[in-house]
Amino acid sequence: MFNRNRQNRELTRSRWASIASRGAALSAGLLVLGGCAVEISEPGADRSAAPAEEQVSSLPADPSERAVPAPSDLGLTRDYLMPPEDGGPSPFALLRDLPDGTTVTYVAFDSASHSLRQFNGKHTALLLSQTLLDEVGLTRVRQIIDDADLLYKTKAEITGAEPPGAGLLRIAVIDVTCGYGCGYVNAKGIEIVPDALRSESGINVINHELNHNFDSLSPFLFTNADSAHAWTEVLDDPTHVYLERGGSPRGNGQALTNPEFMTFKRKERLTPYEEFPGASWQTCIANEACDPAGGWSAQSLSVHTQSGIALRIFELFGVKQPLRTWVQQARSLVQSRGYVWNGLTYEQRREFLLETLSLGVQANLSCFYDAWNWPVSTSLRASLTTQFGASNPYCSDADADGFTRQKGDCNDTNAAIKPSAVETVNNVDDNCNGVKDDVLVQESGDFPNDQSAAQAVGFPARIRGSSGGDDWDHFSINLASTTTVRFQLRSLDTYTAWFDVYNQSAPGSLDAFWIWSGDVNVSKVTLGPGTWKFSVWGADAGNYELIVQPDATFPVTVPDLWPISWTPDAVSNPSANQYVFPAQSVPGALASVPALQVRHWVSGYGWVGTTGAGTSFTWSAPAGTDPQELVYRSQFVSSSVLPAWPLSQHRNVSALSWTSQDVGAPAAPGSTRRWVDNFAIEGSGAGITGTADAFRFSWVKVNGDATIVARVVSLDNTSASALAGVTIRETLNTNAKHATVAVTPSSTIRFQRRTSSGGSTSSSTATQSETAPRWLKVQRTGSTFQVYRSTDGASWTSVGSATISMSSTVYVGVVATSASGSLTGTAQVDDVAVTGTIVP
Repeated sequence: MFNRNRQNRELTRSRWASIASRGAALSAGLLVLGGCAVEISEPGADRSAAPAEEQVSSLPADPSERAVPAPSDLGLTRDYLMPPEDGGPSPFALLRDLPDGTTVTYVAFDSASHSLRQFNGKHTALLLSQTLLDEVGLTRVRQIIDDADLLYKTKAEITGAEPPGAGLLRIAVIDVTCGYGCGYVNAKGIEIVPDALRSESGINVINHELNHNFDSLSPFLFTNADSAHAWTEVLDDPTHVYLERGGSPRGNGQALTNPEFMTFKRKERLTPYEEFPGASWQTCIANEACDPAGGWSAQSLSVHTQSGIALRIFELFGVKQPLRTWVQQARSLVQSRGYVWNGLTYEQRREFLLETLSLGVQANLSCFYDAWNWPVSTSLRASLTTQFGASNPYCSDADADGFTRQKGDCNDTNAAIKPSAVETVNNVDDNCNGVKDDVLVQESGDFPNDQSAAQAVGFPARIRGSSGGDDWDHFSINLASTTTVRFQLRSLDTYTAWFDVYNQSAPGSLDAFWIWSGDVNVSKVTLGPGTWKFSVWGADAGNYELIVQPDATFPVTVPDLWPISWTPDAVSNPSANQYVFPAQSVPGALASVPALQVRHWVSGYGWVGTTGAGTSFTWSAPAGTDPQELVYRSQFVSSSVLPAWPLSQHRNVSALSWTSQDVGAPAAPGSTRRWVDNFAIEGSGAGITGTADAFRFSWVKVNGDATIVARVVSLDNTSASALAGVTIRETLNTNAKHATVAVTPSSTIRFQRRTSSGGSTSSSTATQSETAPRWLKVQRTGSTFQVYRSTDGASWTSVGSATISMSSTVYVGVVATSASGSLTGTAQVDDVAVTGTIVP
């Protein structure tokens, strides 16, 4: 066990090295979080003054007339900048009629010129080098453009306006910009670094920078020099909720539901202010004099608190309609009152934020400000009382325990239940932290530093301890049955830590995430029965709190959070350039929603039409449209209950119709998520081996000769025998003939085949050690099956061949298995391409 500990320590140290080497982001004072670059401050650093490019009295009406700034004007302590004002080359010189793939000369924010390929969407364009295009592939480019188009249109819907500037909003991928991503404030224009495009979280970088582009309000609403990031913090996360995406903050586990996500983000942003002794608006926000114990600076606390207050209000009153009403009311009042950019005092901004938030939720929020020690002028309090009345039910303390619902009281009729209560085992959430019976386990002396002696804790549990350097803290829980477990780790000071959940029967981690000093993170992992071990370790000593709980149904208290799972039938293509979105019946959960409609999206064309629920829609594609390149989406909407997302997302499935299922009898059910040619396949099962198989399979049916090519990006290390790859299979029977090539966590590429139904599986491996990402290919010509591997998808090396007599029609697709009992593992597979005659 000592060697296992040493192995894990070296692995964790290498992860820290990887984190620390993420470009100049860290060394330049920028920390990469979930794909976004956010500012961090050294203790004592003075960043109270606004960068020169922010100190303007008003924003010119036409950003296309502003000059591109010199490199010295970029201000590298920010991931945004104001558009230039004094004439010069236009940064918005993208034309919609440029053919896809045109090579253009792009002039960057720092005036450097780049030769890039331009690819267009409906509202956005992506520019990248030929080298990067060759690396990531056109499918990835199309995915990013379509997601960026959707985000652009969503933000326009929320704000009621588009950023100034002509033409498409361009997203340029270049090596150096003012952060991991960089964007103009209140004007079109984004730059991101190549790593952001390579990462699955790259769309989060674009989401963040788009919020800068759509920012016409931050200096009217938020108090401090970095008001632009208070704005993005309010918009970053609610955008996902507005779209019904939910989210997973920075862990590798399962996504959080929308209510979980909002609660998590609000606590992350607002808790340090609420716990700071004597916190008030004047001290912590206006004066930026509250330096928390964690890694945040006093300025960061100011920014996070302002966004956290808005998130708390949306958490209680709802996100969709209140968010949209708040922003659009604020824009309207700015215009009608003649406010100018940076023209309001801090006191006026504080009042304007309260006024517009109250208008957004149609309630008097004065008592919220009172509870947070934020002043409210007599005139504004009177105005809000006139409009909405003097009382607010969230601010009442019916049981006189000193806590209101606004301050976190989950039961205002029982004084014993409140945030300050001590948790006991009574099937009650005594301290209102969302977990029942999470009795505190406080470190006394030292938690075990060795996995073999891991500290057994109850389930659920709340653990408080300290570790760092060579001091690891190891714990274990025992589960009676398969359970989805929620792990939440919080740094209580300057502690920066790594968290691991270990595999039961194989080396390495099943799930892992990290937290920055003063930060909090959460992940949900489905674990089978038995004993599971997990650990906390930090590079330097510090204090933490870890909550371990079952993933029970999260309480939904907001009426507009209604995720609906609905996938319509395939879009059909009855005649040339005609595509029919089929009619769909209304899900029961939406039966009472008034004026319910369905709107339809086509990649590159945006929203192409709206119909009543239960009505089909025919879209006429422009001449020359290639249906293979299109992605279709449909979405329920209404004037009173805003969008539910995602309701459908699929390719022209008349050309390529994928089906996903478990083959055999895996101990735990699998799942598949697909975006065009990208798959996330979660599967369990013993594997593809012996005389009978058990695995997760996504397939199309092909008649005659066929080829499937795909890149396995990653797979969970649930077992040395876990695999992910591509296959051609005669039937869906558990003992069917097949030819499969797959990657395993044990650095091998395997060619597995069964040449007769019910026969044994033969297996051979590539001669050299290889790991994901790897390209794989299976090719059928008559009864000859050849399999290949590649590092780039262009140059192929044979892994083997076999003669297998199969029927003419076969199942061609992507496979994944955990090879670890009831434990599921996830494989990421992209650029999947099938050639041959596709049949129903």
